[in-house]
Amino acid sequence: MKKQLLSCLKFIIFLLVFHPIIAGAGIRVSPGAFCIQNVEIGVDLDLGIDLTITNDSDSQKSFIVESIKPSLVKKNWLKGYSEIPNPKWLYFEKNYITVPPYSSGKTRIHIKIPNDRKYYNQHWIVYARVSLDQQNEMFNVELKPSYLIETMPNSDHMAETTGVIAVTPSIIKMDASMGNQKSFIISNNDNEIHEYRIYQYIPLRGEQKKQSIIASSGCVLSDDNFFLKFKEEKFKLFPKETRKFFVGINPDKNAASLDKNREAILMIESENGVSTFVRVEEERRG
Repeated sequence: MKKQLLSCLKFIIFLLVFHPIIAGAGIRVSPGAFCIQNVEIGVDLDLGIDLTITNDSDSQKSFIVESIKPSLVKKNWLKGYSEIPNPKWLYFEKNYITVPPYSSGKTRIHIKIPNDRKYYNQHWIVYARVSLDQQNEMFNVELKPSYLIETMPNSDHMAETTGVIAVTPSIIKMDASMGNQKSFIISNNDNEIHEYRIYQYIPLRGEQKKQSIIASSGCVLSDDNFFLKFKEEKFKLFPKETRKFFVGINPDKNAASLDKNREAILMIESENGVSTFVRVEEERRG
């Protein structure tokens, strides 16, 4: 079953970089990046967006479109995200597109994640590779937009999670006026001992101009270092070990004047740079 974006408001897409990626020879690809949040598992989702290839040259061009792992593109990528286990879960209706001169071609983007509970609470990154079919072409052209995928949260602490490091749940919502705290679980799914650091992640101003972690729909990322109440520390986890942590939100008398809820990113990062995060969102009464 496929769901249209307009008829399914359970997941949200943010076009982080709406401007296209541009290569030589007058070739452009858009969107250059997006983030899709709250993705259901076990459902074939029509994202409601097309990957568009624009050919501004004076000759017809043909392109091959495919999804690939980030490690085929670069060694490091956006903090907090990990490689999607199978890049083919993000797929395109057409993998071969021929575009006439001074024209554009499109292919719809879909995603289908297997129906396995371990795929809840995930933050993944995947790349698309748009390459020029080299038949009758002198030069090779490749463009690689990157896409962020966040699956639906699941608060079942007993459920298996995937990834070298995992959190359960990946989203916590609470009313700051209540003064309470909520718990989450950090799991070391690796076969080695790791040391972790937990801290509030605040994107630098310059990061806003490029791909970065963004706020959830209806929220604004807090740049207040005292927004969250938690114990910032370093800790070790043995292989397959889990640990419970608690987090709260410090009340702010000025929060009521905001037109959006505040949200913070609680980052968990290992000594080797592998990281994930929990979104902590303030829910206001009324």
